[in-house]
Parts: sequence; C-alpha cells; structure tokens
Amino acid sequence: MGDQTNANPKEGTIKFANGTFMGFDGNKWVNLSPQEKYILGPSNIVTDGSISTTVNGFLVTGLAAANAICRADFPNEPTAHFYHVDEIEKVVAYGNIGNFSPSNTNYWTMASVFRIDSNTSYYQTNTVSNNCYNFLSNGGNLFERGTTVRITFATPYAGQLLGYQVNLSQETTCNQNLRMICGR
Repeated sequence: MGDQTNANPKEGTIKFANGTFMGFDGNKWVNLSPQEKYILGPSNIVTDGSISTTVNGFLVTGLAAANAICRADFPNEPTAHFYHVDEIEKVVAYGNIGNFSPSNTNYWTMASVFRIDSNTSYYQTNTVSNNCYNFLSNGGNLFERGTTVRITFATPYAGQLLGYQVNLSQETTCNQNLRMICGR
C-alpha cells in the first residue's frame, strides 16, 4: 500500500505521530486524539444577550451564532464553542483555564437549570427564559434573564486554601453588554 502519511495522502488516511492520531480530510491533517477541555478565552465581541453574526453570507442567531463567534475568534481550535456552565465548572475544577485571567468580569454563559428563587433549592429545567430566550432577545423585561459567570481567584481567610471560584448569576438583565467565554 505504501506510505500515504507524508507524500500525497488520500482522504481518510490516518497516521500516528508524536503520540497523536491524525486523519487527512482531503486538505489537511486533523487531530483525531481526544483533546483536554479548557477555556480558550473571552470572545472578541461584546453582546447584549441577543447574539447574531454572519456565516458564509447568512445571518446566524442565538446559540448557533455564539458557537460561530467562538470558532471565528479561535480559528486554530476546530472544537472552539460557547462554554456552558457545566463545562466552565469542570475545567476550573481541574485548573484547565488556559491563558484565561480570572477577574471581576462577568461573561455570558448558558445554564441548563436555574433556581426559582434565592430562598429555596427548587430548580427548574426550563432554561429558555433564563438564557435571554436562547440568546435571541435583549429586551431585559421582567421575564427575560440571562446567566453570567465570573471566575475569580479566591483570597483566603485565615486557614483557608487558595483556589479559583466560579460565581454564577442567573438573574442578569438581558440588555447588558458582556463577552462570552469560549472553550474547547
């Protein structure tokens, strides 16, 4: 069959080099090995809860737009996407924050559940109204709220350990101008 991994590889060819499986997609070699998830950084754009962008001449809105923006902002990361609360919590717990600098800055994120009120532990799974109507609305009326996240480095009290904190707010008015967190 010959060596197709270096000279004139055919689409679908797989090679193993430097501990990584690579596949040729017809144009370039693509990493096939699982990549560890981590925060790539904030989006370059600021959005008011209604996310939209143009992809190949077509208007894209909501979550699809958020993912497209993250892919455009991090073009060398083929799996770049808008980070969900669960992903943020996991990567911070493992210390995989990449070059992201914890600060007192809030960022839009997507939540899968939200607390009905701050006095109970009752959670509801209808996330449409707590994610700026799937990031399609910036009206900021009483029922339109979004979820924001702020990652900070904890300042310890006497005897406590240092570490990152993930602070969520699920009652953010949807007309605030914030960036999004992108990750892979």
